[in-house]
Amino acid sequence: MWKNSAAKVARALAVLRFGLLVLIHAGLRTALGKLGHQVYGRSVFLTIVRPVEIPRPAGLTRCAVVQATPEEVGEFFKLMHGESREGRYQLLVRRWFHEHGFGDCYITWTADTNEMCCIRWIVTAEDIERVGWQDRFPTLRDDDVMTENTYVLRRFRRRGYQESSSHALDDIFKRQGFKRKVGFVEKNNLPQLQSSRKWGNVITEKAIERHFLFQVRRRTVERYDPPIPIPIPAPRGRE
Repeated sequence: MWKNSAAKVARALAVLRFGLLVLIHAGLRTALGKLGHQVYGRSVFLTIVRPVEIPRPAGLTRCAVVQATPEEVGEFFKLMHGESREGRYQLLVRRWFHEHGFGDCYITWTADTNEMCCIRWIVTAEDIERVGWQDRFPTLRDDDVMTENTYVLRRFRRRGYQESSSHALDDIFKRQGFKRKVGFVEKNNLPQLQSSRKWGNVITEKAIERHFLFQVRRRTVERYDPPIPIPIPAPRGRE
């Protein structure tokens, strides 16, 4: 009984701390909007997969992708002050996941100026089981690897760093023995779906994610065997 009570208190304090950080760094309007989604929100996600071994295209932006030290992760999060309010919120979410032991963190560095430009986390089936977040993520095979919580700093966007670092990670995954790359994308995220389809990703399942009173639950509603191509929704106003 006391153990359960202590856990609830700890969770409530963690939620309060996160809310205060969002208010401080992202402002009142963003904090209220995100609070409403955490009280009740619903999203549809598609689980996408592709083989790790695909040909690397020519002409990629030069960069270096390395596993980050704790000091480098801390330095990256300090860069949130140059981001938009939404960007600061997204980086706070990523910092929260990182503090909870969410997989290994990799940072992309520019080749010409040696600046941090992109951050992302690598998650395996073992990571999900260790953290106890089976209700938040797709079920992974032992030879699956998932890239999650990618964030590209605003001034480095549309310069090819996200795509280039993704292919650089494929080399790391091959050396580590992984066979499939897994991700999950919100159904209405048109740019991400178009990029994923371009590189041969297919859909293995559709899931509904619900937020209710700061609890997150993810339920698979459809599985596709064999997998199906990624559908691209029509832009708004053209349905």
